[in-house]
Amino acid sequence: MVLQKKIAVILCIIVGGLLAMGLLSQMWKFYMFGVHEAPWWMESFLKLVDLDRENNLPTWYSSTALFANSVLFGLIGWAKRHNGESYDKHWLALAGILLYLSIDEAASLHERTSWMAEVLLHRTGLGSDYFYYGWVLFGIGAVLVVGILYWHFIFDLPKEISRWFFLAGFLYAGGAIGFELFEGKIFATENKVTLTFALLVVVEEGMEMFGVVASIYGALAYMNREDMRKSLLRLQEAAMGNLSPGHDSPSMQRTH
Repeated sequence: MVLQKKIAVILCIIVGGLLAMGLLSQMWKFYMFGVHEAPWWMESFLKLVDLDRENNLPTWYSSTALFANSVLFGLIGWAKRHNGESYDKHWLALAGILLYLSIDEAASLHERTSWMAEVLLHRTGLGSDYFYYGWVLFGIGAVLVVGILYWHFIFDLPKEISRWFFLAGFLYAGGAIGFELFEGKIFATENKVTLTFALLVVVEEGMEMFGVVASIYGALAYMNREDMRKSLLRLQEAAMGNLSPGHDSPSMQRTH
């Protein structure tokens, strides 16, 4: 089994475990709370795995996975820049986006900075429906901008690589934005967290986590290609002082 498959399997097992524990936390919250009082250690454990909370295991995992994905994209981008290959800026920009998402996952930046959109939406009456969470407006706009700017980039990638990034984008954006719209609708209507809302949170977080796994798999598969391995090797040699930037072999081929 090649490296990317081994890593993807391990990550899928971790994600599956986190989702199972998160689902257990939600089920306890709705079916057992007030009926059977959980011992303190179970309460602490349920908070630690609750997918609808911050600063716990699912949050730490997601932040770490996004950071790892950012590092992989950064390595690809720097290797391409060092070797004079195309799309280096695209890879480095993606690395920056993922780094921001990693920080956001740990610090909940979007929840702290979306108040302006929420004020505007609530004043216009739109905030009482699917756009209850104002940050989704920024999210939709960001997805559209990235989609337009990266249209040629994604289709210039090898097909076996681009399909993984398509899947990653669909899962992550679909979970983070698509399901958030439905959650906002439910919360705006019920004015409380319902079982349906809680289950949607589990699906949302699962889509985001598996989306990052798909992205990491795609990045590792791309780095494992013969041309990319050579580019990364030249970058490594340059970093070790064996090969200086600007003195690459004239026979070097441009890769996408």
